[in-house]
Amino acid sequence: MMKKSLGDFTHLKVLTIMNRISGILFRESTSQLQAFTALKTKLGSAFRKVSPTLNAYFHADGRSQHAIVTQLDGGSKAERRIVWVGTIHNRDEIVRFLSQWRIFTDTDTCDAQLALHLYNLVGEDVSTYLIGYYAFAVWDEVTQSLFLSRDAIGAERLYYFYKSNVFCWGTEIRQVCCLGGIKPTLNEEWMAEALTWSWNGCLAHTNDSPIKGVQSVPPGYSLRLNLGEPLQLSQWWEWGKDNGKETRKDDDLIEKFRDLLTASVKGCLDIDSRVIADLSGGLDSSSIVSLACHLAEKGDTSVHLKDVISFQDPSEPRFDDTEYQESVVKRYGLNWHNFSLGGSWYLQGIRDQNTYFDYPNPMLLWLNIARDPVKFASERGFAISLTGCGGDNILVDLPLYIYDYVCSGKFMRAWREVTTRSTLNSRPLWKIISDNILLPIKHRHHLWEPQIPQWLNNDFLLRTNLEARFKDQHRDLQGFPLSTQFNTIAIRYSLDRPFTYGKYITEPLGIHTYHPFMDRRLINFALQLPHHLKQQPKRSKYILRQAMEGILPDTVRLRTGGSIFSHFRRRGLTKEADAFAEMRRNPIIAQMGFVALKQWEEALTRYKLGSVDDSSMLYPSPFMDSPLSVEVWLRTCLPQFHEAYGE
Repeated sequence: MMKKSLGDFTHLKVLTIMNRISGILFRESTSQLQAFTALKTKLGSAFRKVSPTLNAYFHADGRSQHAIVTQLDGGSKAERRIVWVGTIHNRDEIVRFLSQWRIFTDTDTCDAQLALHLYNLVGEDVSTYLIGYYAFAVWDEVTQSLFLSRDAIGAERLYYFYKSNVFCWGTEIRQVCCLGGIKPTLNEEWMAEALTWSWNGCLAHTNDSPIKGVQSVPPGYSLRLNLGEPLQLSQWWEWGKDNGKETRKDDDLIEKFRDLLTASVKGCLDIDSRVIADLSGGLDSSSIVSLACHLAEKGDTSVHLKDVISFQDPSEPRFDDTEYQESVVKRYGLNWHNFSLGGSWYLQGIRDQNTYFDYPNPMLLWLNIARDPVKFASERGFAISLTGCGGDNILVDLPLYIYDYVCSGKFMRAWREVTTRSTLNSRPLWKIISDNILLPIKHRHHLWEPQIPQWLNNDFLLRTNLEARFKDQHRDLQGFPLSTQFNTIAIRYSLDRPFTYGKYITEPLGIHTYHPFMDRRLINFALQLPHHLKQQPKRSKYILRQAMEGILPDTVRLRTGGSIFSHFRRRGLTKEADAFAEMRRNPIIAQMGFVALKQWEEALTRYKLGSVDDSSMLYPSPFMDSPLSVEVWLRTCLPQFHEAYGE
């Protein structure tokens, strides 16, 4: 149970209506459903009854969509209803496929209608045809069944609660709590993972949630329910399933990578013509901007990207990427909007912020960094924002593949990689051999054991059993080579942060944020790439550099190194010293028994001094932004759970 002291930190804010969907299915009213009955009376037509025979209701907020399709089924009319949130990025492919079955649509056909037509044709395989960010529910009156599905990347969340003859679901946890009459009680197992080795504090891949009893449909999964029967959870997308990559020539792989990234960018552009993009000057964002402009130059899209936003900080020369930003702007004749970050810092606004997050996320610690440019884009009428997020993640290359080579008897190949790594990182050969071969061999039976921070409470550790949870969450990867396993885990733990930014920061202002690198086709392709196409001496993301030849200015394409962001954190720890000290000395997570107070204070003191250990190659290491975001979430967001549905 949550302790009463949580109420001391209550900061109730006005709910901003976002793009969300939810629903409930039950046979007869019970005391548990009193909250729903009162809510339905209050909101009236906001809840749509989708079945004449059962108590089945759908609800949509913001730009979420309803649709109905009626067709003949065995001489009788069969009606299906859908409620949808998100966007389809391969609309043209879906429209062509439907037309082959004489189902004709036009440009005004919404994504919900396309998805429902597709569902009528292919049934539960519908998501295998869809590329994009989405979650949806379909009610089938003939079979009296409910079907839920979530995109492969987990851009949209999808939660549910099932007990007896009541099933409720939603894209926010608090919706499920409200519909099911659930009193929020923290799920200690989930919180333990979020506190320790979630890296970016993002647990989009799990099958549970921060609230006990509320489950999550994992990314790439669908769920079917006939009320009163067991749930049927099925996986429609698998990590790393992309055959034949290792046998192809490098030039073919580079061309395929360029084609996939181009298709992803085009799919985002085709959603709306009012588009703006982030341009940091780094390789990833510059590639997205250049590809978008290149597509317009060739006439492959009618959408012309004309505006970009860049960030600068005059007080920190190591953050100055003006030269690289300018090279892209001049090459494509873009309107360049610069924003100074001199007045922004880590932890700014955590005590008086107006944003609600459904789960802990490090974006809570960086809220004010992007508020001005988002407001600018909204006031100018932009509807789509493109970013380069995800490039670092899908092209990550943990050097455990050298260990894989040794285990498979490829000793000469392992030696070549050792010498390459030594040159690339300017490190002695013996250190490369020790870290990438000898240590993994020594610890081969413990590679899947998470490293536990010393500040966690011992009783809390015994209750939550982190090691067993970690293995269970990633059990599907254990047939892959060790390097692929860890690369995939690194991607999984990084998925949610940019989507949380979009959902809770930009969408309430009418701007949808898209990340072309975070495309399921591209991710699986990247996971299968030979390692030398990810890293070359002094050239990270080698395949991206080669794919962008002739499209991205060489000033950016051939650059080495990148900007340093650590000064934002240093600045914040100085300017927000009082707030930081309060979280160090009087944390809620200590009151709840999650952490040992003395060890927690010592860890945050070291953190402020900059003496935090680097991430270990073998273990997901603690990263202090994760536990700090949990602390902030408990203080500011959890008390708002009762505000699930606004006026």
